[in-house]
Amino acid sequence: MNCCNRVRGGLAAVSLCLLLALLTCFGSLTAFGAPGAGDAAAAPDRVSASAPTPAEDCRNLVITSFYTPGDVAGAGLCEYAFAELYNGGDRAVSLAGLSLYMPGKDGGMTEYPLPADARVPAGGCFLIRGAEARAVTAPVLRLSAWDTVLDFCPDPTGLRVVLAASGTALRADEPLAGQGGVYAYLSAAAADAQDAFHYVRKTGAGRLLRKRADTDKVAYQSLKLSEASWTVLRQVTPRTTAGRVNGEIAGRLPEVAFSAPGGVYEQGFDLTMTAPAGYTVYYSINGDDPRRAWELGRTPTRYTGAIRLRDTTDMTWGQLTKLCASRMGSSYYPLASSFPGAAVIRAYAVRDADGAVTPMTTQTYFIGSVYMEWDMDMVSVSVSAEDFLGDDGIYLCRTAVHEHIPAYVEFLSREGESVFSGWSEIAMNGRGSLGMRQKSFRILLKSDPLGSDGVGENLNTLNYDLFGEYANRTPDGERVTWYRHILLRNGGGDNSGCTISRSHIGDAYIQRIDRFLKPDDMAYAPVMTFVNGEFWGLFNARDRLDTKYFTGKYGVAEQDFSMLECPYPLTYGWNVDYMAAYGDPAQADEFNALVRFIKTHNMADVSNYLYVSGKIDIDGLIDFFCAQIYLCCSDWPGNNIKVWRNTNPDGGMNTKWHFCIVDTDHGVGLNSTLDTDLFGVINDGSILGAVVNHLMQNNSFRERFILRFVWCTEIYFQPDRLVAELDALIARITPVMQLQLSRWRVTDGSMTTCETWWSYIEVIRNFVTNRPAYARRQLMSWAGLDNAAYVSYKARALRMWGTEAEQTYSFSA
Repeated sequence: MNCCNRVRGGLAAVSLCLLLALLTCFGSLTAFGAPGAGDAAAAPDRVSASAPTPAEDCRNLVITSFYTPGDVAGAGLCEYAFAELYNGGDRAVSLAGLSLYMPGKDGGMTEYPLPADARVPAGGCFLIRGAEARAVTAPVLRLSAWDTVLDFCPDPTGLRVVLAASGTALRADEPLAGQGGVYAYLSAAAADAQDAFHYVRKTGAGRLLRKRADTDKVAYQSLKLSEASWTVLRQVTPRTTAGRVNGEIAGRLPEVAFSAPGGVYEQGFDLTMTAPAGYTVYYSINGDDPRRAWELGRTPTRYTGAIRLRDTTDMTWGQLTKLCASRMGSSYYPLASSFPGAAVIRAYAVRDADGAVTPMTTQTYFIGSVYMEWDMDMVSVSVSAEDFLGDDGIYLCRTAVHEHIPAYVEFLSREGESVFSGWSEIAMNGRGSLGMRQKSFRILLKSDPLGSDGVGENLNTLNYDLFGEYANRTPDGERVTWYRHILLRNGGGDNSGCTISRSHIGDAYIQRIDRFLKPDDMAYAPVMTFVNGEFWGLFNARDRLDTKYFTGKYGVAEQDFSMLECPYPLTYGWNVDYMAAYGDPAQADEFNALVRFIKTHNMADVSNYLYVSGKIDIDGLIDFFCAQIYLCCSDWPGNNIKVWRNTNPDGGMNTKWHFCIVDTDHGVGLNSTLDTDLFGVINDGSILGAVVNHLMQNNSFRERFILRFVWCTEIYFQPDRLVAELDALIARITPVMQLQLSRWRVTDGSMTTCETWWSYIEVIRNFVTNRPAYARRQLMSWAGLDNAAYVSYKARALRMWGTEAEQTYSFSA
């Protein structure tokens, strides 16, 4: 295979051609850090010695990886100890005046000054090579490049690794959090046991301590290198300022090795597989689990020679597509007879002597040029056909919405690079939308998912900027680019196969344009999705509003998180008490008691109103109602409500109830019209409608609501901005919509044409272009305002919030 035909992705370092490419780029092996040559003199980002870096820049540094073999002969699985620093800021950080601190043999902390002429580039890494391990004859991970060398090799027991100002006197018996001069750290010391983001429970010789993502706001994962497969090892190799160049790995697990990693290739090639001596390899080429063949009375395919991988851009219906239609009805057959797909190779080996089996290796190959032309992220999900579409399969059974099945998941970037691969779990998602042909499902990344017995270490976080500029942000402005759970949504009640509206992007669009308001939203990115190599449609990748979301965004500990939701339509009635979705069920009792207080007490009374405003995020509630009313989200507020809070007053943010925007499929003219008037929902007909209705008794609340609605009408939902957002969104998906429409029929068995789909896009465009005049009249009618009063409110609103849509909120109040 000619590596020049390879587009992107996979384990570059296993290929000789990449080594040659690196030699070409860097001149020689010495230029990028041959052991013994040192890398400091050749480092590309050196500066002259300078004054110590400002503290605000140093706080952007994170210790993303640390490895030590300990002072034990033969225990090391890497040639050297190492520490990887990452700069999460938007400018380079000088290391002048900084040191690493680690436990010394005398029980104290040993200081290792960092080179004063080095710096860590914005969004880049700095790799520090430590002491050489003893008696390592066959390392799992071999360092071939580094940025500097420090002679450290601490005992992993009671480990503390600290990045701090040079000369800092660290206090061993106190938590590192809050100690002066400390900027980044990891710790196994008892004093730091309550520090969720920095405390490491599992340490030991041969363990890699690795941040789950390139941020300080996630915990460390402890990986035993001897139990990591090559697919895991290639994703955790440390990086230098020149990029990810450390990739010479040799896993200790007995497993099937592939001659080329999965990813996107322009041309076909011969794939070979090898296993340890004395093993026989079995495999499948359709994504199904070859180990299940014996259970189903079939003999798995035995590997006897190279597998020819050919162009996958025109693949006829596969096993799952046919099985789906045969089990669920002929309307599940696609309109087109072939689609772009992928070759999913899954293999394991059986030891001839005693029948012992290796873990299964899975790799997905996209071969052809069309995948790069899409300019879109891709997701490959490999599952057992029996688990997915068997008699009790989750896709077949609507009552199995909470059932999880094991899956192997691979994410590929728009550039075709593999950005995650590992074992996970999937589950169906939704209520009414499960009646669609194309169904939503959840991807749940875990360290030990179902079906992962015997596979060794497993990664549990997608560390990838999936949503780009539209990603949710932490209160200090950092984009959230790390995910434990991802929702692949079918569009809900606005799915391209729905009989009501078919834009496919209604909810994604509404939440995107709402993203600068205070309620929490679910970021969106389109992804082309494949199940067992078969095209399963264009899905809306979304944040999922659960504990992982709020831990990632706000740092709320899972044990401190509570979320309630409206139980409709599972429980009939819009005034039924909210129920706990996550956290302590007693939190629902507290919220419902608060609602009863609001309904039975005069909110014009200042003391009553202050009590309620101390419990509820008033600005968030106002923004929530302004957005939903303006955008005519008709399936609300008796449905689609989620409220949440941090229950720990010492948890880093307030304990008020906050609000989420969710399932806004019926809005912006979809199952609503320009003159849909939702001011009428401010009544006692629903829980949240009653809350706002009674709060209107308070003149301060009423005034703030009117001002905010005026500002939203005149500034925030300004038509030019909303049309530009719509155009940008549909530009991404228009080239692939015909594939989507050909793949999935409407629920009545008919097909949606591109012309029909486009007509729904034009409904949205007409709505956002012409809605201000309708919203203005509706507010004036509801609030009893004449033109002069409205003009006065507008002037006041612009003085309060200005003329720019983007807002910055603090959650500390």
